Amino acid sequence: MLVPVKCECGKSFRVREERIGQKGRCPSCGMLLTIPSPVEQDQSSQSTFIPELSLDLRPKTPAKLSLGFPRPFWKDPVFQWGSIVPALVLGWFGYYLYNQHSITNQRDRIVEMQVEADATFNIDPESSYSKYSQIIDSIGAAGSHDAVTQTVFESATRKRTQLWPEVKKRADARLAIEERKRLAKQEADKITAELAGLSSFRADVTGTFVMENGLGGSKPLRGAEVYLLPEFTPKKSLANAIRALGSRKGSLAQEAFTNFSIYDDDRPIPLGRFWATLIHTQPGFQDKIDSIAYRALVEEPVWPTLLESLSIQRCETSNDGSYRFKGVNGGRYFIYCESTNDQSVIIWAFPIIINKDQNVTKDFNNNNAEYIQNNSIFEFK
Repeated sequence: MLVPVKCECGKSFRVREERIGQKGRCPSCGMLLTIPSPVEQDQSSQSTFIPELSLDLRPKTPAKLSLGFPRPFWKDPVFQWGSIVPALVLGWFGYYLYNQHSITNQRDRIVEMQVEADATFNIDPESSYSKYSQIIDSIGAAGSHDAVTQTVFESATRKRTQLWPEVKKRADARLAIEERKRLAKQEADKITAELAGLSSFRADVTGTFVMENGLGGSKPLRGAEVYLLPEFTPKKSLANAIRALGSRKGSLAQEAFTNFSIYDDDRPIPLGRFWATLIHTQPGFQDKIDSIAYRALVEEPVWPTLLESLSIQRCETSNDGSYRFKGVNGGRYFIYCESTNDQSVIIWAFPIIINKDQNVTKDFNNNNAEYIQNNSIFEFK
């Protein structure tokens, strides 16, 4: 026998009589019900006959509380749209606050960069120029700016324009140094290759030193020390020789050595050029007596000291003024000799090349001297 059951949601259905007193769920709304007896129900209710439905008596998740609505309130379109609009407003307001905070931080950073750039305006123009460029780019990228950033933008633009000539000058100077380094390296590589090709030759170097006077007379230079030096020596070797001079002499040679800072440590430096720089460099003093040349030759004989460590061979002129260097390997050299007395200083520095197995002869006199000092008057030839 079927027993009619009516749910609070308004739906009616029938179940078997043996289900009376048991619990089950409404097949329409899912509400948990206790099956009543026929006496407990109004037999006059207009229940729609529904075929027997099998009730699932297994424990399930408790049914959602029904308030008489056909769906939960959070699924109602009015509720959904009513919650979306405030969320959008709150989201936009949060974005506005974040954006304002970012603008404030950016403005503070730009002002800070301006202070840093102004502080190094005269000390480090390139650093200031770079900071002004960053300020201009940052403000330009922002698109819109307030009165503070507008003032900073105009100031940075004006000061960057002022710095441009000095920045360009320094950039050009660096490019010039790089070009000098490139040419020096190119020259050094060429010299290294040339010297390697000459190393297989061997020869003697001979000649005489004669002093001539204005009347046509001459006499041999006896007992003078003659040095054979390489025309090129590695920068590192020259630096070590200068370092060994000590603080006073080393400082004088270092003044000339700074002209060769563009050379790498393992690159050959033209030793004759270094000697000429040491002798001829004038520091700009009023009196020539204070020149590097005078101090190096008279007060502090820098070059003669360097000769000891840089020369390949050394000999003395004989009674007839002759000299000889034996078994010199092929390469580029120069012959160096000094004649010093109370009245004058005469220096010879002459380049030679050994590029064949044949002796080289070179005679010297005061007409082909490189340097003459006579009665405190400097004459460079």
